[in-house]
Order: sequence, then C-alpha cells, then structure tokens
Amino acid sequence: MGKGAALTFARNNKNEVMNLFEWQITSLYSSIYPATISVYFANHMSEIITSNSATIFLLKIINALNFNFRT
Repeated sequence: MGKGAALTFARNNKNEVMNLFEWQITSLYSSIYPATISVYFANHMSEIITSNSATIFLLKIINALNFNFRT
C-alpha cells in the first residue's frame, strides 16, 4: 500500500487503524513489521487524527514504543 493509499485508508477506517495500533502494542517486540507500520502512522498522524482522546493516548504509547525500539 502506498503512502497516499495508507493515509486515505486511515482517514476512512479509523476503527480499523485503532485495532492496528492495539495489535502493534502487543506485537512490537516480536516482529519488526509492526514497528515499521507504527513509525509510519506516528509520522503522519497529524493528517489523520481527530479530537478523539483515546486516539491521542494510543499515539503517545506508540511513539514511546517506537522511541524505545529505535534506541
């Protein structure tokens, strides 16, 4: 999926994206693939995010996991 297609999917399917984040949190340390996805969405989330406080909370978790993963 290209970047444009991924962003469009995320905007149109916020519930599925949130489920992806939940999956990433549990899978991050068992595979590099979830980390790659979370880095991408974290870098582009300002284009996707709404005023949903649960989304903001999950993004903070994702960003923390990504930071730990990279260092």
